[in-house]
Amino acid sequence: MKIKSNAASSELTSPFYKINEEFCRQFENYIAIKNGKVKGNYNAWSYFIQGEIMAPKPWHLKYKKATYTSTGNLILSSKKQNLLTLAEWSIPWAISNNSEFIIRKKIALDSRKNFSII
Repeated sequence: MKIKSNAASSELTSPFYKINEEFCRQFENYIAIKNGKVKGNYNAWSYFIQGEIMAPKPWHLKYKKATYTSTGNLILSSKKQNLLTLAEWSIPWAISNNSEFIIRKKIALDSRKNFSII
């Protein structure tokens, strides 16, 4: 399956649509290089894409982005925009369900590593 656009015709010229389209295209190309499968959809406001890589061991990758807007309350009639971004990688071959790790950005106390696993 492929990642498909579910955008309205008025969204096709939006810069946000083009950014989401490019991200989805890059994800689809990456999974194709790894001989995997993809599915999902995108538009100017969001995307939800999933990929599966089988070799050397299976990995399931999921990316989600959504933009929510609200008009606030009547007294403070301000527009507020919330952005959800999610990246989830899972491995069905994990040894234990109790295994937990966190990947975080490098902090000053770290040595020369680009990331840390806790």
